[in-house]
Amino acid sequence: MPWRLICFIIIFAILLVFITLNLDNRCNISFHFVVFQNVPIYLTVFSAFALGMITSIPYIISIKLKKGRKGDGKSSKKKVLGKQNNEMDILAPMDEKSDSIPTL
Repeated sequence: MPWRLICFIIIFAILLVFITLNLDNRCNISFHFVVFQNVPIYLTVFSAFALGMITSIPYIISIKLKKGRKGDGKSSKKKVLGKQNNEMDILAPMDEKSDSIPTL
């Protein structure tokens, strides 16, 4: 738990250094019909990062859904095998007096 906090503080410090070093750097962003002038560089970088994260969300969801479908098929097979090979059939009976684990 404290490692997450330490990592967060380090990443936040790096972001603050990046912002302070690029406060005076500005650029023009041109979409086909509109031009945004004097946009700070750090806003451009953060917006590109945020758009990248947003566009990756559908891919992550689809991967998790595919894993969930595959997992359901495997778990049903395990349940069937579990019914066929009951643990009580495999293990030797234990004496009521002894606390030791039976060996096969």
